[in-house]
Amino acid sequence: MSEAPTTAAPLLACRNVTRRFGALVAVNDLSFEVNANEILGIGGPNGAGKTTLFDVISGFVQADEGAVLHRGEDISRMQPHEVCHHGLGRTFQLNANFGTLSVYENVLAAAQFGRHRSILASASFDPRARETAWELLELVGLQDLHDHEASNLPVVDRKRMMIASALATRPDCLLMDEPVGGLNAREIEEMLGLVRRIRDGGTAIILIEHVMRFLVSLSDRVLIMHHGERLFLGKPGEMAHDEKVAEVYLGKKAAQRIREFVGEGT
Repeated sequence: MSEAPTTAAPLLACRNVTRRFGALVAVNDLSFEVNANEILGIGGPNGAGKTTLFDVISGFVQADEGAVLHRGEDISRMQPHEVCHHGLGRTFQLNANFGTLSVYENVLAAAQFGRHRSILASASFDPRARETAWELLELVGLQDLHDHEASNLPVVDRKRMMIASALATRPDCLLMDEPVGGLNAREIEEMLGLVRRIRDGGTAIILIEHVMRFLVSLSDRVLIMHHGERLFLGKPGEMAHDEKVAEVYLGKKAAQRIREFVGEGT
């Protein structure tokens, strides 16, 4: 008799996660899973709790209830550096970098300290960290700007540098908070290609984004949040047909455009 097929455990799982700030419930009893090599897109109105959710997953704030599991291990009480060492990387809405350091030095610092090392090993830069930094600068297209001071970069290159720094920690899951916010159409297309290359390299991605064409183009599934809760979770085409999503977030015209974009017509 053949054995029944086994279902692989999710790479990341949120189980009934709740986060309060006084009387405000920013994330409310939220559950979802992310599988290896999957892109999960998160959308929703401003104030829906999306960035707070990222803060909980990455250890910047702790959940009041529920748990975050990574590779089956509860990481809910870990500090941000411990979450990073566990295999989760993150980028931010606002530029998070060492402004007076060069592009290369920013990525090198992440490659050196974003992995778990002994104190003695951190006393000098590891040759492997240097190699990783150069590889990732090439991946994001910043090799020619390696010696530029980070504070002088335009927005799109600062975002690329943040991505390279996050990837330097070698995560199996990357959290990206509005990666194309403030970018023009050409830059958005370039970022779309970069995110696909990252996923094709074996990294699962969770991304928050308001640019729906970008979100729909990349995402295997979409989570729409509203008032800290899950309003919708499913495939992009299914989202465009969901009446609650259209009413609360997209609007009927935007929902129709998404249906046309994913090839479902009227």
